Amino acid sequence: MEPRIQSLMSFQSLAWVGWEKLLLPKKSTIMIALLIEILKSQMPISDELTSKLKGTSDEEAKEFLIEQLLKCLQGKRYLVVMDDIWKPQVWNEVKDAFPDNSNGSRILITSRITEVALHASLTPPYFLQFLNKDESWELFCKKVFRGGECPPELEALGNQIAEGCRGLPLSIVVLGGLLANKEKTHRTWSKVIADVNWYLTECRDILALSYTYLPRRLKPCFLYIGAFPEDFEIPVKELIKLWIAEGFIQHTGRRNVEDVADDYVEELIDRNLIQVATRRSDEGAKTCRIHDLLRDLCITKSAEEKLLYVHRDDNSSWNTSRRHSIQSRILHQFISSNNSSTSYARSFLSFGSDFRLKFEEIHWKWVHNNLKMLRVLHLELVTIFVPEEIGTLIHLRYLKIFCISIPDSIGNLKNLETLAINTQGGAASVFLPHSIIRLTRLRNLQGHVGLPDNFPLVTAWSSLQVLSNITMNSQIVHFIVEGKLPNLRKLGLYNSGAWCLDRIDFKATFPSVHHLSHLQTLNISSFVTGVVKLPDSIPETITKISLKRVDLHNSSMEVLGKFPKLLILKLYCCCLPRDLHFHARSFPQLQSLKLEEEDFGNWIQDEGAMANLRHLVIKSCPQFTIHSSDLRKSTALREVEVLHCSSSMTNMFKRLQMEIGFKLHTERALVFREF
Repeated sequence: MEPRIQSLMSFQSLAWVGWEKLLLPKKSTIMIALLIEILKSQMPISDELTSKLKGTSDEEAKEFLIEQLLKCLQGKRYLVVMDDIWKPQVWNEVKDAFPDNSNGSRILITSRITEVALHASLTPPYFLQFLNKDESWELFCKKVFRGGECPPELEALGNQIAEGCRGLPLSIVVLGGLLANKEKTHRTWSKVIADVNWYLTECRDILALSYTYLPRRLKPCFLYIGAFPEDFEIPVKELIKLWIAEGFIQHTGRRNVEDVADDYVEELIDRNLIQVATRRSDEGAKTCRIHDLLRDLCITKSAEEKLLYVHRDDNSSWNTSRRHSIQSRILHQFISSNNSSTSYARSFLSFGSDFRLKFEEIHWKWVHNNLKMLRVLHLELVTIFVPEEIGTLIHLRYLKIFCISIPDSIGNLKNLETLAINTQGGAASVFLPHSIIRLTRLRNLQGHVGLPDNFPLVTAWSSLQVLSNITMNSQIVHFIVEGKLPNLRKLGLYNSGAWCLDRIDFKATFPSVHHLSHLQTLNISSFVTGVVKLPDSIPETITKISLKRVDLHNSSMEVLGKFPKLLILKLYCCCLPRDLHFHARSFPQLQSLKLEEEDFGNWIQDEGAMANLRHLVIKSCPQFTIHSSDLRKSTALREVEVLHCSSSMTNMFKRLQMEIGFKLHTERALVFREF
């Protein structure tokens, strides 16, 4: 519910304190200055009061001011606005100055940091959203015309300026205030549109406070986000891998470094420096984005501190920054125009979505000759081949490439932690050379890749934590079964059809993954329906299971329902039994369930089953029958998506929605993405 503030006329005492506008007395701390500013709004600061403050310690001065303010507000109905507070401790220091008269007094605190808001009140904070198009236009007109109407000849330009602010009220207020004092002509407004960024300098200065107040450990992580293109949806898992490769994440005791980095992401979200674009099924951020003004701040600050340089046009030249991001389609022009020695470069990132661009032999030669000290090589392009010279980049920690083959020299990259390989369109697999086993520091191996025949099983990949979208064959099955992946957290296997699983008893050759004692995520996807079977035994550490065209025989759902930590279950065309029976106390922690293209008929849910289910997605299940009495047993249900199902089922959910009050989506996918 939105907060409601009574009419200002109903308050006997009003105070507004803007943190950035505090005028500090010579001996005062920030807190004392804050109390003085509030007291000034209630009474004149007399010579007597000033003399009492002289010669006192900071603590004595603070106690005296709190006492004076308490007396001043006692018995009054007051409204105090504390604007733009940065630290939770501020409220602890001043709260005793405000009497609780039980007469409707209000204290309103604004902050860019969620922790501050949560600390100050038990009431959930109100999060301001970006303005939509109509709201942006309304605010713009209020600032520019002060209640008047916009002349018709300026409406198109005005809308263009308002939309250019991307819903950020601060930008609209700054530009609106600027135009309010300028001549309201087509010529004047056209100049503003031509150089909006220059006019928004004041906004950037205000937003720069957010960077100033960041903990030191978060500053490089925030600035690094400027490496991604404008309006880019940044995959959070990829961002975390890059941070780790760059050495930005501090090790904390025995905690997994990826978990620490995930906390960094949440901190930046809580500080409103990045926004969640899409969420995972467990409510964590899947992709994120950054507002254009904050991205400009990242790029400017990164260049000043020589942390990162973003090349955005053909005229961009090399400089002494350690990290370089090449954006759009200027990569080839950039390489051809920069032939000087660049031995100080540590990271080279290129972003582009045009698959006609090729990273060819001449470009690899430039990398080989000029970027010998690279730690990060991120090529968001299609490459025809990867040459043997890749093995000379022995300092690489992170390598992302699109390719059709991998040379044997990849085994020389002894420091490599992340290897992400994609083929054009993901249509075929790249089989890795035997030398890949020498990468003992490898933590993440992902992409459409497979292990070669006669792959050696003598050495364990003890550091490997993510093995994702790997093509299934006898080698990878034996590698997993033989216990060569002791610290694996995520396992994703894909049967592309190249390996004819119907000739092999998969259940016999892949009987258990129980020995993977750290496994949290299991994804199994098959090209052929019903050929792949669920492993006999899965560790109880598992939190997410995604199965696509996997044969789930009659007892499989009962087995899955016993996992104590399972939070997410996604099933796509999995040959489920005709009666889908959720037994009592099964799936005790399950929060998200997705069923797609399943041919089962009846949903049977016992009392106590799926007690924590919050999200339910049912897609393309035409024969599915469910009774509202069963779903009422899932008392935690908050969001349901029903797509391409029978009208009777959709109508049942609509009736149940009125009764229980969950969100219902029946037209397009809003909760989960595709596998």
